Amino acid sequence: MTVEYPVVRYVLSSTLACALALAGCSETKGAAGGGGVGGNGGVGGTGGVGGVGGTGAVGGDPTPPTTDRVLSFSGYQWRVKSAEDSKVGPGPNYFSDDEEDAWVDASGLHLTTVERDANWYCTEVVLEQSLGYGTYEFRLGSPVDDMDYNAVFGAFVYESDTREIDIELSRILADPQNAQFVVQPYDRPGNTSRFTVPAGALTSHRFVWSESGIAFTSWVGLGPYPPSADDLIHQWDYSGPDIPPPGAERMRFNLWLFQGEPPYGGQPDEVVVESFSFQRSL
Repeated sequence: MTVEYPVVRYVLSSTLACALALAGCSETKGAAGGGGVGGNGGVGGTGGVGGVGGTGAVGGDPTPPTTDRVLSFSGYQWRVKSAEDSKVGPGPNYFSDDEEDAWVDASGLHLTTVERDANWYCTEVVLEQSLGYGTYEFRLGSPVDDMDYNAVFGAFVYESDTREIDIELSRILADPQNAQFVVQPYDRPGNTSRFTVPAGALTSHRFVWSESGIAFTSWVGLGPYPPSADDLIHQWDYSGPDIPPPGAERMRFNLWLFQGEPPYGGQPDEVVVESFSFQRSL
């Protein structure tokens, strides 16, 4: 997504942190690696109030990335973001469109963080078309429990800083949990709901966006919706004042580093999006 929300790692409360402000492919590469979002284990959720979250509320990136590289994934065309000469949001970070850093193969869409020439590069893809109201659903082909504390995986619809719907897997944004649903602006009470994705699990996620509300769901496994009660991780129905209207929004996936700082552990990360689907509202 397209911004950072300063959360001071481990030692500051989230309140103070807020105050601080299957896949078709056109390119192939080797087998998928691991990567995900670190978690604390367990299943559960909380409805956040004024939480830290979203990646487009400050210093957003409303324009398509300037790159000629396009990936075909799950029946859609996705343009790869490129910013290798200067840092841009979210983070800000450098973003790579290199085929070694973001690619599609039989496992799905691969996004990475990688160090090269003493700089860390992140990755993001942007859907070539606006989809509007409907059901947005994706499945992750990698677990979400071992990504670096400073890393953020985002799946989101973005048009502007106040027209954005986010699913974010990140310890640094959702600490002490590791995931959150956000409707921008993130700092309005009632616009964030945090929860914990269990360790080691492959997971599925979706939101249903309509004029009257946004219904979020996350569940364990790659099975169809609705999940069983045992597989359900978290649900949240939003009907507040910030439901965005459709317009020039685009669906995006990204993997980035909070405040543009290197990973705590000094190691690269990889997230695999196994599939994406959209069903238009009738």
